Amino acid sequence: MPDRTKLKIGDRIRLLRVPAGESSRWTKVTIEAIIRQDPVVTIDRIDEYGQPWFNYNLARPNGRVAEHTLAVMEDDSWVPARRGKRTRKTGQDAENGSSAICRLGQ
Repeated sequence: MPDRTKLKIGDRIRLLRVPAGESSRWTKVTIEAIIRQDPVVTIDRIDEYGQPWFNYNLARPNGRVAEHTLAVMEDDSWVPARRGKRTRKTGQDAENGSSAICRLGQ
């Protein structure tokens, strides 16, 4: 299991699945949509308790963008992302973070 306490701002992780025990339907649906769109996210902040967080702009089917902020859990629902690889759907470059938003279903 990866150690979230070692994550730093700017680190990239790959979301693999909804964390076990997640009870919120909204959170489950959001994480599943993020994984379909582009599962590699960047840690944006670490809060005062050491919890890593990431922001994500999720493209909706109607073309609008929904902004989400989610915490990284201490479980096996994510892994560190490898550097220098491109993500499969948006072509986001792991080195410079440039990307284009991809609509769901494409």
